[in-house]
Amino acid sequence: MLEVKHRRLKTGLSSCTEWAEFEGYSSTSRTLGGFGNLEDNILHFPDGSFRAVALGSLNKETKQRRVNQGSFQMKFSHKM
Repeated sequence: MLEVKHRRLKTGLSSCTEWAEFEGYSSTSRTLGGFGNLEDNILHFPDGSFRAVALGSLNKETKQRRVNQGSFQMKFSHKM
């Protein structure tokens, strides 16, 4: 896993433009013969640490990448 810096809007689903930055870890595995990837993330938010996944895919014709954030998050108590 690589150590990374994440950021998210401080208030989601609003007109907020302030970003909160936090540390974490991320690893990526290729899927779908190279046209997709699976991200495994550890997010160290100020209020606790969580694991999350994201699934990405590439449209071969348009060359556009789509990322689908996982809705499953698991809180845990230790830092890596």
